[in-house]
Amino acid sequence: MQRMDTYRYLASALALGAMAVWASENLFWVTPAADLTVVEWGLTIGVYTLAAATALSAIALTGFSGLSAAFLGGAILGYLVEGAIVGTIYEAVPFQLVWTPLAWHALISGGVVLGLGRCSAQFGPLKMALLWLALGLFGGGWALFWPTERADLSGIAPLMLYLGGLGVVVPLAHLGLDKIGSVPRPPRWVLAIAPAVVMLSWAVQTAISFNPLRLILLPILTGLYWIMCRLGTDQPVSFGTPATRLWHHGLFFIAPFTTALIAAVGWATIGGVLTNIPVAVISGTTALGWLGTLVWRAVRR
Repeated sequence: MQRMDTYRYLASALALGAMAVWASENLFWVTPAADLTVVEWGLTIGVYTLAAATALSAIALTGFSGLSAAFLGGAILGYLVEGAIVGTIYEAVPFQLVWTPLAWHALISGGVVLGLGRCSAQFGPLKMALLWLALGLFGGGWALFWPTERADLSGIAPLMLYLGGLGVVVPLAHLGLDKIGSVPRPPRWVLAIAPAVVMLSWAVQTAISFNPLRLILLPILTGLYWIMCRLGTDQPVSFGTPATRLWHHGLFFIAPFTTALIAAVGWATIGGVLTNIPVAVISGTTALGWLGTLVWRAVRR
């Protein structure tokens, strides 16, 4: 039984990591880098799977569940990717502490693509179609910013492949989570491996860089885990109700194709627009508000 839980844990981490790569990398960058290779994309999934496994361990240990668990799990993933594997959150403190770990990884990747993406049974196909359309419109609006920063913008075909083709990992991940059902609880030593590896990466980089700002990561992660402990239960945590029809997960493709179409047309006709400012303000404020609500609930309990 424990061995099966370990396999389910690994499969869950891979599904969550692959989903997060699309939401946090493909949707964020919109257009592929000129030197992107299959190997690099696979390595990125490996890195995100490691961070997702750490967040999954926290959820399994605390019993924290629901949409807020997807949000805080995304926050843990975001801070690990941006603070333990790379060091972007230390470049512009305190702005980078919100953008992108909370404003994108937690809110968009965790709260929307994972959290709301698991609600197809509750929402039904029409509401899910509208959800993915809204995400696609958001991605298209965000995409209009990139001509002000990048010159390596793609045409419609590469955009469709990068966003839609590689986006197949999202519905496949949701199908996998449908089959897995609940968050696995393998032995504690298994749950400790991913956090230990990621934090070892952070410790080595911290020792080499001698940047005291890197110590910020420890209280942030401790605080997120504390919230989970306070609001969690001893009950098994579900990945959500499986979709009533398999094709419901396919509605996701509305999002990438909408973003790709808006980006291609917008770049050709409008050019660059500073949409990054309203996106950062709105998403950052929303994420901070959500986090503040969870902190208040944890304190009251």
